[in-house]
Amino acid sequence: MQRFTNATMLASLLLLAGCGDTLDFRNAEVSNGAIYAAGSNTPFSGNLTNIPYARLPVAPLGRVIKMTATAGGDQALSEAVLGNAVAAMLGSGNPFVCDVKVSDGALDGAAKCKINGSKSVVFDLAFKQNQVDGDVVMFHPDGKGAKRAEATFVDGKLHGALKIYSADGKIVVNSANFEHGLGEGTEEIRHPRSGSLIRQVNWSGGKQIGKEKSWSEDGTLLTDLEWNDGKQNGIQKQYDDTGKLMLADLTWKNGKATGMQVTGYHGPKSGYHVYHLKDGINHGEHRAYLEKRDASGIYLDKLETFVDGKVDGTVTYYKEDGSVSSTETYAHGNWVSNQGEQRQAAESGANDAPACLDKKIAAYRGEFGEDAMIKADVLSEWEADCKAKQ
Repeated sequence: MQRFTNATMLASLLLLAGCGDTLDFRNAEVSNGAIYAAGSNTPFSGNLTNIPYARLPVAPLGRVIKMTATAGGDQALSEAVLGNAVAAMLGSGNPFVCDVKVSDGALDGAAKCKINGSKSVVFDLAFKQNQVDGDVVMFHPDGKGAKRAEATFVDGKLHGALKIYSADGKIVVNSANFEHGLGEGTEEIRHPRSGSLIRQVNWSGGKQIGKEKSWSEDGTLLTDLEWNDGKQNGIQKQYDDTGKLMLADLTWKNGKATGMQVTGYHGPKSGYHVYHLKDGINHGEHRAYLEKRDASGIYLDKLETFVDGKVDGTVTYYKEDGSVSSTETYAHGNWVSNQGEQRQAAESGANDAPACLDKKIAAYRGEFGEDAMIKADVLSEWEADCKAKQ
């Protein structure tokens, strides 16, 4: 009886010792998706330490990380993850390293990821058979402990409540619910500074349904839409971050918009387009703005008119100083003629710099489309090339 008891105790101690084994990833091998201690033929079970974040199957977290930047108003976490991926790819280090539970060679249990050399946890998550599974908490990478997100995953998919926090971790700026990776129920977005409700959307099976509303920070109603079968009806207004430039003033009917919409806007000094729509197609004036060569601002580059989705009438191109560079005439989408520096240069065979530059711009638009934006540094390079050929 005593011998049986001792043997049982010894087996129990060995089992406990095995469960508590710790393996540094630098001393691990991965074969056929299973983790082994170097030189061992038995899949590892225990605590795996210092595994680079980039080596873990964490792609499902990307959706939440992106939301911390868009809804949370702070890109520190997304930029840190991107920098981590680049560093790992270039072999220049692993800013994030993780400790994770492993069972029979598979990630299975709690995991914590920290900035290398720090005690500050950035990701607190769990795995089940190599998939993100369980509660996930994300923190600001500055090490001050501000919570940025809380979510629950099942089999690698969002399932349950999701909360995105402001950069200081004090305000829930996005609250939503998911079922098997698809939006379900009401999603609310709040301003990261004031906490005021700025958007409310309803989801079913990942598709918008019912009411969608948005407000400015001061409570002014901007959007009031009703979604049915994937189509929206109602009004939509949108402004830039300053609240001064209107980016959209639309009325929707059965999924088709009428009104004004700005596209390609990335800030007050970047180029963009202003379109007018009728029943979902271009109809009315279209203005294209380009960034100035010295990056000091923008200027009107092109003015044209659409009728029922086709360019009709005079298309005018402008220089940075506001003077007309050239014009073209269209009839119901068909080119008729052109006038101005481009035509004069072609007729005389002249190779002056302005006409040369216009030709390069026209050729670029011909290849990539009339709405293609041209960066200031590209324009400067073209201008220098044209001057060199004079």
